[in-house]
Amino acid sequence: MAKKSSVYGVSVPRHARSSASSFMHVQTAFCTMQVLFSLIGLVCSVVLVNKLHEALNAEQMGWKTSPEAKTFEETSSHAISQMVAQFVAAVILGSCFVMCARSLLQGRGNHNGLTCCACLEGCCSVLYLLEGVSFVVAFIGLMELQNAISDPAAYCENAKNNFITSQANNSGFPQVSTPPLPPQAVMEAQASQVAPGDNKAACMEVVESLQAPLMIAAAILCMGAIFAICTACLCCAGAKFACDTQQDLAESDSDDDEDLLDNSYY
Repeated sequence: MAKKSSVYGVSVPRHARSSASSFMHVQTAFCTMQVLFSLIGLVCSVVLVNKLHEALNAEQMGWKTSPEAKTFEETSSHAISQMVAQFVAAVILGSCFVMCARSLLQGRGNHNGLTCCACLEGCCSVLYLLEGVSFVVAFIGLMELQNAISDPAAYCENAKNNFITSQANNSGFPQVSTPPLPPQAVMEAQASQVAPGDNKAACMEVVESLQAPLMIAAAILCMGAIFAICTACLCCAGAKFACDTQQDLAESDSDDDEDLLDNSYY
């Protein structure tokens, strides 16, 4: 009989101790990563919602009395509730996941379970890698938006001019093969419509108030990309160590069977 060693409270053959320990370390790190990311996501979501409240409750926007305010309140509350549920699920399912991984090391005949675990973790590594790439793409897009409103004065002036031009081009003047609109037409459209950028100070205040929520959202995406890529690496390592453990346990079982045959022969 092969000598035994303890790995996470499970008795395994001594020569399989290294691979089994690495396998369990990776599973524990994976579950810890999920719990940690859920907790950080919950905290960042609460901060982001509060910052959005501050931005949208600006008096110049009249947000407090708008019908959209109630919808935003309900949506933000639902989102935070989902994050809390995700954190609780990560803690519970993570514990169950570690227990299941531990059970794969117990007893004989669990080789198929370790093989399935290796295949599953290999697939998860690809999915998490794709998730990390999507986070990176979203982060780049958000950074472009942040750069576009980095100068509130220029952004509000540009928004005002674009609004006036679009209103002038759609205010009933001929649209087919006509020369550019005369200055008087642009002035009439400007007088008949109220552009969002007319109150430049209010526009600048709103744009500035959106800077903090965008930065927090960018931080969340950045952390999400890092966690997803790290999790993909952990899953890849878990698949490797699961295969190594399966091979070591299979060799140990084969050696034990040979010892039993030799003892029965003598």
